[in-house]
Amino acid sequence: MYDSDFEGANFRGADLSFAEFSRCNLRNTCLEKVIWNDESSLDGVDLTGAIGFNPRNVCGYQIILPNGEEIEFTEKLISP
Repeated sequence: MYDSDFEGANFRGADLSFAEFSRCNLRNTCLEKVIWNDESSLDGVDLTGAIGFNPRNVCGYQIILPNGEEIEFTEKLISP
């Protein structure tokens, strides 16, 4: 998904294996129990207010975390 607005979307329990979000608005989304894999990625996304997101579960660049903190890079460190 590129340049898309998913603000407030409910992805709870969704299989986002191989999903790629680039320059997307994911503010206030529900990401509880989402399934990510090594091919899932986030690039330039805003997760402000999102619930259930763990940056250790997905690779990404230039991410705004749910708490508003900006991080340049994260890589998957543990399996979901």
